[in-house]
Amino acid sequence: MQEIDFDQFKIKNPNHRDTFQDLCYHLFCRKHKRNSGIFEYRNQVGIEVEPIKVGKNYVSFQAKFFDNGISYKDITDSIEKAKNKNCNLTKIVFYINLPLSESSKPKVKDSKDKIKVEQKAKNLGIKLDWVVPSNFKSLLNQKGNLDLAQFYFGTGDELGFIGSSCNPSMVTFLQSASHLKLPVKKLPAKKKIEDCILSNATKIFLILGHPGAGKTILIHKLFFDFSGIGKNRFQEMIKVLKKNKALPLLINLKDCVYKNIDNIIKERKDGYNISKDFPGFIYLFDGLDELSTERADRVLAYAASLAKEKQTKKIIISCRSGNQNRYLFGTYFSEFNEFEIDSLKIKFIEKYFSAKKNQAKIKKLNLLKRKNPNILKEIKDVFLTSLLWEVIDRLTFESSIIDLFEYKIKYLLADPRFKKNIEQLNLLDPKKRIISEINQEISFEFQKHFQYRFKRNEIQRTILNKLPRLSYRDVNGIFDYICSLFFMPGKPDPDSGESFIYQHRRYQEFFLVQKLKSEYEKNRKIVR
Repeated sequence: MQEIDFDQFKIKNPNHRDTFQDLCYHLFCRKHKRNSGIFEYRNQVGIEVEPIKVGKNYVSFQAKFFDNGISYKDITDSIEKAKNKNCNLTKIVFYINLPLSESSKPKVKDSKDKIKVEQKAKNLGIKLDWVVPSNFKSLLNQKGNLDLAQFYFGTGDELGFIGSSCNPSMVTFLQSASHLKLPVKKLPAKKKIEDCILSNATKIFLILGHPGAGKTILIHKLFFDFSGIGKNRFQEMIKVLKKNKALPLLINLKDCVYKNIDNIIKERKDGYNISKDFPGFIYLFDGLDELSTERADRVLAYAASLAKEKQTKKIIISCRSGNQNRYLFGTYFSEFNEFEIDSLKIKFIEKYFSAKKNQAKIKKLNLLKRKNPNILKEIKDVFLTSLLWEVIDRLTFESSIIDLFEYKIKYLLADPRFKKNIEQLNLLDPKKRIISEINQEISFEFQKHFQYRFKRNEIQRTILNKLPRLSYRDVNGIFDYICSLFFMPGKPDPDSGESFIYQHRRYQEFFLVQKLKSEYEKNRKIVR
């Protein structure tokens, strides 16, 4: 049983009110299996998120962290404001860091105030639920919430060490109905990837997948299983760690842009007083493709030295299939096992929609299956599946995968995860427009020759023709960025050398259409 002490919570979290709200948000989402989150306005009136439908009720919550006693006036004001703004609201869950009075007798002031608040809410047609310290203690020791206890309350050395790797949002997703098992190439039937890794004598593993395939999800799922976070009881979690004889440590490699990986690992271990004699560690490094070649070289060099240590049980690294760092990986490790996330089938899409339980969207999906099956055949990864879910209401029976790719390309260029990569490029602002124009030039140039496979020097020449003032270093940086987002390498040809193709032919078609459109708008006679 882990101790839940809100005095310690304040010390550990200087901005404790906002942090308390985050904790309550995750508890509320997990209770109602809302893995993708719940819509919220900034400075929401009276409640933290928009009401969600649960059975016949419309439910929301409010997090109140009080320093000097409970203010029932504050609670009453929140109820009134929430009801005025949301007329359909029928239930509010109040998360409070202080205990309510145990007595229900009116002579106890605290009880009188509580009764008045509940009566006021009842008059407004709202039922109140209270979550107080005793409830927090129970909730945070229940199945799947141990990571929140570790993350927000910092309990224990080894468990705190595990908690330092946790991403609460990802753990919430992994416990939701929307998380489905990803197909992995060459994985034996009825075998789990985590079991294959643990039972294999090899120390080094490479997880591959195209953008949107679910590499980060798979890496976090492995951490989830190796750490035992999802077990029913705290004791079962400890059993998992003892069985594996290893503590898992997950590092997002984008953190290594500004810090060396060896320093990050040392700080984690020192911060939680992990003994140097601890039996073992499982290292999970997510996003080798997010590093420059120079940084990736340093990370892999350190990983190679880690692999020689007796305490290192496994090293698992994820990378995009088409990224150059994948081949750099092979120069450091001669013996390793490779797992690649496979393309998704229509059954996965159906399961994903079914788990979301939105009948209107499920109905639209069934209509698309009958009226526009080609668009569904082209959806082969987690990202496009989730994107289909988001935009399916906008699609028509004439829509093509091009419409989805337009959303995907805009997403990739605007994704905060890759923001640092594009900001480092020596391009005029807006950089996203220039990257799109370079792809248009590449697609247009090679379409003229009905060519779909490009040599490295041909792409570099196209970039230089478009932007002649760039240095060779700038061209290489732009090439690496574009290659990482949109290209995958083909098999090297002994005669022509290394070549590249778009990860999906539709990328090339999309950029070509954009180019033709811009040329037509400049000179309509070009059609002749």
